[in-house]
Amino acid sequence: MPGPKTTIPAGSAQKLNTNTVPLAVKQPTPQDFAPAFLTFAKTDHLKADAFAVSTVRSLTTHDQLALHFDQVARMDDADRLAVLAANREGGNGISVIHAASFLPAAQAQVLMQGFMAPNGEVGSSRA
Repeated sequence: MPGPKTTIPAGSAQKLNTNTVPLAVKQPTPQDFAPAFLTFAKTDHLKADAFAVSTVRSLTTHDQLALHFDQVARMDDADRLAVLAANREGGNGISVIHAASFLPAAQAQVLMQGFMAPNGEVGSSRA
């Protein structure tokens, strides 16, 4: 797992370049993620995507993963879909699926629908 000072390239797998977003030394709590993501998303979608990916990669326990994605499942539709797309394109698909398995059915369903069928259509290579 990356350490707390690791930098993750910004953007999706297709958009990787020299842009980086450093992870803060102090790990944000799951409750801090949504406000920070929304702040980044207002000004720079690539930084918001990188923040979403790096946050998931920094989680070290199943509890952290479940708490984080519980918060993601409760975000507004557009924001939730943006976080899920960033993680899907950033290579964190397995983490999203594992997180869904730790959540209550309602949150897991919302998470998996947004991850597997963001436009209402199931793709063949989402994970």
